[in-house]
This record gives sequence, structure tokens and C-alpha cells, in this order.
Amino acid sequence: MPYDLAFEPAVAEETSSRIIYKLSRDPDLFALLVKAVAPFSISWPKSAADGDLIGDRPGIVFLELLAQRLSPVLEGHETALDASTLQTVIDETLEEVLKRDLALRLAGLLQPVKPHSMAQLAFLNDLLNRDYPLVLGLGPTGTGKTYLAIAAALNQLAKGAVKRIVITKPHEMLRGELMTQAKRAEKERDEQFEVYFDVLNDLVGHDEIQSLIDHRHLEITPLGLLRGRTLSDAFIVIDEAQNTDKHWMRLAITRAGQNSRTIITGDPSQSSLPTGEINGLFHLLKMIEGRHIGRAHKFQPKDIVRNSTVAQLEALYADAGLTDVEIALQRD
Repeated sequence: MPYDLAFEPAVAEETSSRIIYKLSRDPDLFALLVKAVAPFSISWPKSAADGDLIGDRPGIVFLELLAQRLSPVLEGHETALDASTLQTVIDETLEEVLKRDLALRLAGLLQPVKPHSMAQLAFLNDLLNRDYPLVLGLGPTGTGKTYLAIAAALNQLAKGAVKRIVITKPHEMLRGELMTQAKRAEKERDEQFEVYFDVLNDLVGHDEIQSLIDHRHLEITPLGLLRGRTLSDAFIVIDEAQNTDKHWMRLAITRAGQNSRTIITGDPSQSSLPTGEINGLFHLLKMIEGRHIGRAHKFQPKDIVRNSTVAQLEALYADAGLTDVEIALQRD
């Protein structure tokens, strides 16, 4: 059954713990298990007789279903799986558990949110957790960063945790586009904002979007129109943050007032800033590195859910060193 933010620690059944312990004795198979549940935390069984399988609920839910599927093969026998076979079972189990058991039925949304990866689920977990006033989602296009941020914003508004949603982004200068005074001041509204209406329409429908705007619960605004404002009781989404320079990033992240949260999404490898300008996203990441100021989630090409071909292409770019966050940070 779908659930709403139930990420409390969980304990697997004894039979599941025993099966997972058998797998964990093989280093190659164990590595696949660790990778499958990441970034969630698991305390693995220490022995067959005395070792509970304890950890974050999503990881335990997945491992229990995996154990059920592997039970006919492993129960009462030595491990008889190779890494390739186990990976196939892991992939099939992850797909099922994310669509069914780990879907989240969130207040304020038309349909349950069904994460496509554990990374997405962990990101959504932090987006819904008010203990984190600053959350960053970093990685390639198509990994669901913006969609999940807006879904969480709508949920927090519906639950009364905030009174308004503010979505903003820097203008991306396209090839051949002329710089205008309005663009330079980040005050021009254009077709680059239409993507947010597409996401909102999918999540709540056209009528609800208009109602939220009319009652001033939703604002989709160019970055420059935030200058001088204090946004209290707000869920602030700063999208496409890789296109901010240092000046605009500072302006954006300092708008939060009392009881407000700031969510930043972007792909550090895809900045359209002119050569020589200091990238605001890179600069921010360096400033908060090692400090308990924000929670950063880094998505990989394998997390892309938009299109399988896009995922393959992004993987090729990653192999070329063009979409890795750490490499991008080193270049800056």
C-alpha cells in the first residue's frame, strides 16, 4: 500500500534476515545488495543465527521482497547465485517495490508519487522533512528533480506546513538570443516558465493551478522579481540553478523568511553562463561543503526516468566526464 512519509527504522522478518545473510557472505553479491539499497542505511546481519536485518524502511521493504523471491533458491542450501542472476532479480524487485510498496500517497496530489529509483525516494524523503530547510538535488536532466520538488511543495501546502509556493529560475540564454534589459535584470517572463505548468497540471490539474494562483498560494516568477522580498511561510524552489551566477544565487537563497524552506535543483554540468562568470551553484556547493547547512542529493545518469534513450546518451556523456558533479566542481 502507498504510504505518506513512513521512513522510520524497520526490522526484517527472521527468514528474510537469514536469506540476506547468506547472500552477504559472498563479497560480489553483497556489493550488489549495498548498491541496490543506497542511499538508505542498513545494518546487515552479523551471523545466520544471531543477526537482525535492521535499517531504513525503504531498504528493508525491498530486501524482504528480494528475500521472498530468492527463498526457493537459497533456503537450506549454500548460495547458488552468480552476480548476473542476482542483478536481474534485484532490478525486477526494485521496479516492483518502487511502483507498489514504496509509492507515496501524498495529500494535495491527484495520484500517488511513484519514485523510479531509491535515489529519487531518498530525495523526496528529505523534501518532505521539515528538519531540512535547505535541500539540493543535483544531476542530469530527466532524473525527476523538479517534478519531485514541486510535488513536495504541493503536499506541504495542502498539509498547512507552508502558506505559499514560490517557483523561480534564472533565464537561460539560448544560442542566437539577444540580451535585453529585462533579461539582464532577470525580470522577463517567457516560454521557459511553461515547464512548471506542465508539471503542476500533471500533479493537481489546471483548475487547481488557477485557484492556487488566484489565492496567492502559488507564484511562478522570474528571479529578478524576488529582489528585496522576504518570503515567509514559503516553499521556495530555485530550479535550473546551474545558470545562476554568484550574485543571483546569493539573492535567491537569502529570500527565505520565518518557517520557509529552500529547494535548489540543477545540473552542474549544463551551465549556460558566459565564460568567465562565477557559477553560483558551484560557489554555493563549495561554501556549504562539510557544513551542516543543507542536504545534497547527487543523481547519476542511471537515475534518468524521462526516456531510456536519454539515459543511454547521458551515460555516454558521463563516461566522457561531462556530467559528473565532482569533475564539474573541480573545473570551476
